[in-house]
Amino acid sequence: MNNLITILLQVSISTGALFLIYYTFLRKDTFFKTNRFYLVLSIVASLLIPFIDFSFLFNGGQQVFMVLLDPVIITPDGIQESINNNNNVYQIITAMYLTGVFIFSIRFIFQLLQLTRLINRFWITKQEGMRLVFTSQEYSPFSFFNLIFINHHNIDSPEVRKILQHESVHIRQWHSLDLILIELVTIVLWFNPFVWFYRHAIKSLHEYLADEGVLHSGVDVNVYSTLLFEQGTGIQINDLTNNFSKSLIKKRIIMMTKKKTA
Repeated sequence: MNNLITILLQVSISTGALFLIYYTFLRKDTFFKTNRFYLVLSIVASLLIPFIDFSFLFNGGQQVFMVLLDPVIITPDGIQESINNNNNVYQIITAMYLTGVFIFSIRFIFQLLQLTRLINRFWITKQEGMRLVFTSQEYSPFSFFNLIFINHHNIDSPEVRKILQHESVHIRQWHSLDLILIELVTIVLWFNPFVWFYRHAIKSLHEYLADEGVLHSGVDVNVYSTLLFEQGTGIQINDLTNNFSKSLIKKRIIMMTKKKTA
């Protein structure tokens, strides 16, 4: 139990330090692909750091210091009482942690079942090389791996074509893999606030990248911005999906019109 708590603390400190680097130096840059790579790599590195032995970095030039302290008398009863108290604390902390893991694991499974239910309800249609699920009007357009969930059947309209372009970027760049990864990390580190910052930052970068892909295809930024506002309603199914109309519209428009980082 003690080792588990130690590992979780080390991982939490690592995620905090690496995210602060992103927040301080990279957050406002327009290098969206680089920033995405950094966030994904840094959170994976945080999980591995506790299992890497860095002692070889500090072996050279070791010095030995001797400090003389007053004698301390330790009795068997005192040792046993201390052990019992520590065990009780560790058991409580471990029980709380595992309860959180269980809750977020159930949440993850429920989100997958939500998507499965939508697929079974509306079925998959293949058109123009895309795998589409035509949902009802209550759902906002979104994608998950190679599936695009959209509430329009007229895919030839200019507005729908732009939405499909946006979601196709998510699919081509495998953004759903990032979301699955961060969801699994959240199950393990649900108590760590920096993991939630990672979630928000990664999803934001996904939208910036998809918007960038649409604009690079020749779509006018003003026309596209108007489309974002028009599509700003609808049910967001869950956190495993890339939603076209996420609550990032203002930031996305700022990033679309921002001067590219040198």
